[in-house]
Amino acid sequence: MSFVLGLKFNNVGILIADTRLNLAFKDGSQTVNDVKPVTVDLETNVIFHWGIRERKLAILKNGFAASAGDAILGHALLSKLKGHDLTSDESIESLISATSSELRKLVLSKLPDSSQQFDKTSLMVMVPKSLNISLSMYTTKGLKAYDKSDFLVYWPPEIDKALSVELAESIRKTDLPNDLDDVYQIISKLSGIAYSVHKNSVSVSPTIEFGLTIVNDDGCPLHGYGYGLAEHLSKATPRQVATSISLIK
Repeated sequence: MSFVLGLKFNNVGILIADTRLNLAFKDGSQTVNDVKPVTVDLETNVIFHWGIRERKLAILKNGFAASAGDAILGHALLSKLKGHDLTSDESIESLISATSSELRKLVLSKLPDSSQQFDKTSLMVMVPKSLNISLSMYTTKGLKAYDKSDFLVYWPPEIDKALSVELAESIRKTDLPNDLDDVYQIISKLSGIAYSVHKNSVSVSPTIEFGLTIVNDDGCPLHGYGYGLAEHLSKATPRQVATSISLIK
């Protein structure tokens, strides 16, 4: 499955996703791929390709989105969102619903065993709205599942209740950042949580990618994208975390 974590503090938002692709093929074979490029051809002139970066996290026109669940559906949803204006919930919901309906019949005709994972797929979207960050999770039917919390998490099924409660409490106790160094330290902390999930899961990678959005006082958002080993980022200094982030115009 996947691990996706979103955390916001008014004008600061961080979205993290693991990079593992757990792919099943129609001949019954399966593959686990954390970082290598991979292409899946459904033999219907519909081809899905994952590179080294932006595997389950996409850079949008004005924010980030991450998928959890079925890799093919997640890829299709993220690709659709990248090309559209996401200023309203209605536009996001209708786009997700239409894409899921269109792809469901095609995918299940080729990979009938993937129906359960297909239905459990979720999409987390983090975009700035006015001077604040909006963080929401959507189902494959386009329904907004959550949007009130300061943090949202998609746990892989292997994570037991006790561990998820412990990690969620750690996220909940994260202090409000006062400067950029505080933001980088929070990224390190969340990377440590991602590493804990990896150690206790067979479906989550040791590598993560993350999106960072900061809205200035004038309402102008700044976006950055980062990538690396969760364990290394969890031990990194603020300066080292900063060097792992590329600014996005």
